[in-house]
Amino acid sequence: MEAQPTPANSKAADAMPDLQQRIDRAATGVHAAIDSASGAARPTLDRYVAEAHDLVDRMADAVSASGASLDSKTSEASQLGRHARDEVRGYIDRHPVATLGLALGAGFLLSRLLRRL
Repeated sequence: MEAQPTPANSKAADAMPDLQQRIDRAATGVHAAIDSASGAARPTLDRYVAEAHDLVDRMADAVSASGASLDSKTSEASQLGRHARDEVRGYIDRHPVATLGLALGAGFLLSRLLRRL
């Protein structure tokens, strides 16, 4: 025995295509709104992305320049240290007795200072 269509079932079946069309129109409208908002936001996003890239490039340049400057200063300090060491060695070689007297005097003064603490 088959179920016979009742007036209520028939109205629901007739309303389905109309409801589907309304849903499709609403979805299309929402998609259009999203596309419009995305299009409006694109220039702003592109500008922020460009500014972020520029900032990263400037930071990389600054770090690179700082590294080069640090290498240069380290080299200069190392060279000054070697020069000072060579000067002291030359003084010791030229004046061994005076150097021994200076070392003894410095040791005596240091021991006196440390006793007071």
